[in-house]
This record gives sequence, C-alpha cells and structure tokens, in this order.
Amino acid sequence: MQCPVKKLVVWGICFTIPVFLLAWLSRSVYRVDGHSMQQTLLSGDRVWLSGKDAVNRGDIVIFQHHGQAYIKRCAGMPGDTVVLQEGRLLVNGLPADPPAAAAPADSGDADNLRIVEYYGQNWTARNFGPLVVPFRGCKIPLSEYNSKIYEYIIRTDAGINSAERYTDFVKNHSQYQFENDYYFLLGDNRLHSDDSRVMGPVPATGIIGKTSLVVYSWAGWNRFFLKLP
Repeated sequence: MQCPVKKLVVWGICFTIPVFLLAWLSRSVYRVDGHSMQQTLLSGDRVWLSGKDAVNRGDIVIFQHHGQAYIKRCAGMPGDTVVLQEGRLLVNGLPADPPAAAAPADSGDADNLRIVEYYGQNWTARNFGPLVVPFRGCKIPLSEYNSKIYEYIIRTDAGINSAERYTDFVKNHSQYQFENDYYFLLGDNRLHSDDSRVMGPVPATGIIGKTSLVVYSWAGWNRFFLKLP
C-alpha cells in the first residue's frame, strides 16, 4: 500500500515546478504594443529578454523610461554623433539605417514634427541633430546651446527640479561632467516612434536588456520563435 505522504510530495513537486517555470518566463518575456518597431516587431509579439549584456549599435533594446518599458533599436553609442537628414540616419558621418527588411516605407507625414519640447531646437523627426551622445566622464562647456540640448539629462543627474534652479546652475558652472553612459535609441518605424528624439538619450542604468527573438505572437503563427534582424 503506497504511503499518502509520498503521493502528496510527488503532486507538490509536479505543481511547483511549472509554477516556478511560468514565473521565470513571465520575467523574461515582454509584450510589444504599438507600431514603432514595424516591420521588425508587430503589436502582439512577445519577445525574449536575453539579458543585460553589452549594448552595441544595431541591437534591439528594452529599456525603462518614467516607469514604463519601451523597445527600440540602438542607433548611437556613448560618444557617437547622431544626425538625421531627410529621414536618413548618419552616425559619425556614416549611413547607419536599420536592416532593409525591418524598415517600412517612408510615408513622409511627420515632416513637421517638432522636437523642441526636449532639445530646445528646431529639429524634426526627419531632420535632427547633430547630437553628441553623452558618455561617462565626458565634460562639456555649458554654453547656451549645450545647456538647452542637455538640460533634462543635467537636471535629472544633478537633482535640479525647477527651471529657475537650472538657470542658476548654468550661471554658476562653466562646464558639466556626465555621470553615466547614454544610448540613442530609435524605432525602426522612424516617423511613427516616440524614441530618443522625444525622450532623450537613455542612460545605461535605464536599460533592462536586449532581445533578438520573438517567442510567440498573436500577430500570426509564422512569428513563433522568429529571429529578429
């Protein structure tokens, strides 16, 4: 006659292992909402978080901004100079567009999207920069131009919570040294993406990890275990 205790132990193990497995998977899978990464990623895709390895140009990155997770492609590394000219990305003077299979057709309907809310310049989604992506230890003179371009980064790093305090800070400091490495992240669907053009460069501390795989998707069976370009 089999001991009931042993049965309970076996059932407990059989129940516990799937629960722990599902809990682990839930922390490693992120849902894609929206169209900022078309055609690379579709709304309804679930992507696998591969870990917080070193981020390289071209990697697809999951990051946090104001408590919300976003997914974009790394377009600029710390120290890079980023420019968009009529929608074409140049990094350090060289073309650096996303893979051809990833980028949708340029609809041209966001030519007049202004980015002045963040950078204080008359830049648009198609004509942006040049912007030097900050890196840890980098020092810049706090000129009128630089103080506008990097205002939100400096205010966040220095804990400056008002425009008046920031004005006083600029008056009293001739230069500023950045405390973090930053990354310039763009959606592949360039004209329909809120990214580093509107939320600024992303600090290394805000990066959750990278992804290169769609695990499963409500967008279609053909996207299960799909390797990303």
